[in-house]
Amino acid sequence: MTFGGQPVTELIASAYYRAAKDSRNDMSLVTELLEKIRTHLEQRKDKPFEAWNGLYPDRYRFDKDGMVEVVVDLKKKYYESYYAAVREQLLQNFKYEQWLSEYVDALIYLAGTVFNPLCLDEYPFTKAQQEEVGKFRQMNAYIMDGRWVEVYTIAEELMNNHSLSAFQRSSMLVNIGQVQLYWFPDYLDAERHFTAAAKTDAANSIVDRGWGTYYMKLGDFEKARQCFARATEKDNTDVENYVLTGDCYKEEGKNEIAEQWYRNAWNMDFTHASPYSKMIQLYGAWDGAPEKTALVPELVKKTEQLFPDGPYANMLYCIYRDAAAAYSATENYEEGKEYCHKAISMKPELTAANIDLAYIHAYQKDFTTAEKIFRELLGKDKKYYEVRFGLAWLYEQAGRKNDALLEYEECIQLRPGWADRSYNSMAIIYDTLEERDKAREYYKKAIALRPAETVYYDNLLLLLEKEKDPEAIETIYLQRFSIAPQDAVWANKTGLFYFEQKNYDKAIEYYQKAIAVNPGYNVYHENIGLAYEEKGLSEHAEQAYLKALELNAEYQSYNRLGIYYYRRNKEGDMERSAAYYEKAIALKPDHAILYENAGLVYEALEDWEQAEAFYKKALDLSNEYSFYNRLGIFYYRRNREGDSEIAIEYYQKAIGLRPNDTVLYENLGLAYENIRRWPEAEEAYKRFLAIDQADHYIRARLVAVQIMRGQEYYRAALDNILLCNEQDPGNLLYLQYLGEIYERLGEDDKALEIYKSMLAKDPENEYANNRAGIVCSRKMTEEGALQAVEFYKKAIAANGSRDGIYYENLGQVYVQLQNLKEAEKAFQKSIELNPELPDSYNRLGVLYFQEDRHAEAVIQYQNAIRRDSSNPVFYANLGLAFVRLEDLNQAETAFLKAVALDPLNPEYLNYAGVFFIDHRNDYKRSLEFFEKAISIDPGQAVYFKNAALAYELMGDLEKAGAAYEKAEQLSPEKNN
Repeated sequence: MTFGGQPVTELIASAYYRAAKDSRNDMSLVTELLEKIRTHLEQRKDKPFEAWNGLYPDRYRFDKDGMVEVVVDLKKKYYESYYAAVREQLLQNFKYEQWLSEYVDALIYLAGTVFNPLCLDEYPFTKAQQEEVGKFRQMNAYIMDGRWVEVYTIAEELMNNHSLSAFQRSSMLVNIGQVQLYWFPDYLDAERHFTAAAKTDAANSIVDRGWGTYYMKLGDFEKARQCFARATEKDNTDVENYVLTGDCYKEEGKNEIAEQWYRNAWNMDFTHASPYSKMIQLYGAWDGAPEKTALVPELVKKTEQLFPDGPYANMLYCIYRDAAAAYSATENYEEGKEYCHKAISMKPELTAANIDLAYIHAYQKDFTTAEKIFRELLGKDKKYYEVRFGLAWLYEQAGRKNDALLEYEECIQLRPGWADRSYNSMAIIYDTLEERDKAREYYKKAIALRPAETVYYDNLLLLLEKEKDPEAIETIYLQRFSIAPQDAVWANKTGLFYFEQKNYDKAIEYYQKAIAVNPGYNVYHENIGLAYEEKGLSEHAEQAYLKALELNAEYQSYNRLGIYYYRRNKEGDMERSAAYYEKAIALKPDHAILYENAGLVYEALEDWEQAEAFYKKALDLSNEYSFYNRLGIFYYRRNREGDSEIAIEYYQKAIGLRPNDTVLYENLGLAYENIRRWPEAEEAYKRFLAIDQADHYIRARLVAVQIMRGQEYYRAALDNILLCNEQDPGNLLYLQYLGEIYERLGEDDKALEIYKSMLAKDPENEYANNRAGIVCSRKMTEEGALQAVEFYKKAIAANGSRDGIYYENLGQVYVQLQNLKEAEKAFQKSIELNPELPDSYNRLGVLYFQEDRHAEAVIQYQNAIRRDSSNPVFYANLGLAFVRLEDLNQAETAFLKAVALDPLNPEYLNYAGVFFIDHRNDYKRSLEFFEKAISIDPGQAVYFKNAALAYELMGDLEKAGAAYEKAEQLSPEKNN
């Protein structure tokens, strides 16, 4: 029926009177608002339940306490007056079809102040009509209590009444579809209701809105938004369309955009309930934003003002429940319970808030109180499925698994068509009891009953992963996909499975299927890009990532392209990577990982200052151990003076946060090695091995450090490398260390045995051949020397004659064999291959000296000195050669340089003493060199013998005799 004219005029007049009595009101504003309302209500008098839509009161001007009270009272009296008019008309000329039409209109808009009294007041119903109205009365109670599953059957019967208009029938179909969509396990079946609604009244904007909720449930948010946009085109006064668009963004995790849509709806009509409810729900789901949750009380307070309680109203009751859920989601359980109690106190006859309260107690592990609440509710209605299921879940959380199984069985009896939910929960329990066969059986029961429910496949797959059964896992993925080949989400999941199995061709195939169904979802393009990368199809990967960015210019897409170009690393790619990371940072400036990624790029570009700044920013944003570790790695790699010490500080801070992370000890050990702080490096590796003693790679690093620490640690190094060799007996590096340690311990036979075992595995191993040659040459026998020659030749053959050191070693053995011609060739070849290697020049010089080719020897010694002027051996040898050439000044300079470079070497002191006694007749100076040599090494007879000669030539026969006597004691054979 229409509702306008005199009734509206009287209501407006009453509102003026109320407003005038309140001194808070500015009557000019009151007049503006009330006349706006009067005009609007008159224009829409033929649509009484939509009459308040599209009023668009300016929130910033009219949302003032006194005016709000006037509007709330006016709105309340409007519906009371409307119902009074309906009742009067029905009592004057009762027609059940008219009554039913008014009832359905009120239901469509959930106007409890109308549909409740219509069923409670006395009308001249027939007996059959009374039975039907009794069902409606029960449905009204279920609606008020939010028991939507029970609403469904009664509403479906009502919807089939042929007296309903096309608008009413299509709207009821949408409402029933949404009940199934949000409250039933088989929500996909809701599609048939929306299809029927569209066929019944395609012009009804509520139908488009219903389709939007359907696509939102499927995760097709773009399609959902298109439906809401169409609904808005048909009826731009319906605030719900704006609110539901916000829901789309919320479901996508785009909270900021969702909030803006809710606020836009709020600004459009601050007297509408939905924006408040949605913002409260959003603030409970907004992870990591406690400042948002803090806004909930203010929103609740506003709804208390706008939606006062009444016998037929439950809006504030529902808002209290929303607030309780928001606090519960953020684990502010006490605040959540407070709002539950407010709702319960307001409407103790309703049950929904009691169920909410029981769950909150259970979240707090207060299982006793939660069970008491559930049991009290079951005492009133033992067939209350939601309560029974909640009790089963409670027992499951409390570890009362057998009780939980019994309750889930009860749930199956109450709603056999919903048994899959219980089967799934029972399977989870059997899994925790390690009854895997039963768990698998119950998951399969759940799937058989509800084959389209993704979560059952997910849970079964988790079980199969524990059993490490990839073939069974693949079967489940393909089974689920075959049921719904147009399910892009599952096609993508199947692609992810094949990707993890490294079957990139199959992964690409299923990602392509997902894209074919939903080409506008950027994540599918990113996933196929990753698979293309793994396949080495770089250009395909690049195009996929660019497409993902085109579809959604979010920070993740920019970050993915940054990673791609960083990995590809062609010309200009690092600069591209840096640019994408900086765009990602601009969109998400509080995301630490982005700064770390940017730092890696700038480090690769050797822009150390930029890299350092980005790494430090990452650490500022997130005090995570990984960012301390990253800075440690940065300073270790940069390796400027003092950087290793800084790296050590960062590694130690990381260890303070993550003391059981072995990687940190490895990095710390390497940093200590870099500055030759062997004890600290050894300790770092030992701490690593205390956590993971099976890691033989780190044990091998420990061995290397113990070798560097010197002879005292060789035995410990030997024990460790033997353990490494046990763990990985085929590892040639460990055998290499083992041979080196045996050499250092003087156990050449064992060392040679190790090198031969290496060569048995790898005959061309140049290291093993070379070391075997060195060990054999140390035998100082002809047989050993000949063996050494063969080993060196094999090392040279394996190396492709690229390394001069092997020729140098070969030359030394030829010298040992007195094959000086071959020795000369070997030294010359060594110099040819490594012209900057000084030792080979020196070796060749020694060879020429032995052959009395002193001038050529001088040239080679000088070549050696030009390449290493810090080696005293080269100068000592040069001095000896100049003596033979009788170039005494050059000889003196060379001997003194050798002494200056190594003043504590008695051999060089002795050379100098002999030179001054033989060629300068400077006995006093020669004696100084001999005495110093004796003070350094008093066990050499030759030094005493030479000193005795100096004393004798100086006429000090007593000291000469004592020195000769000491020389004879040290060397009993006769000294001439």
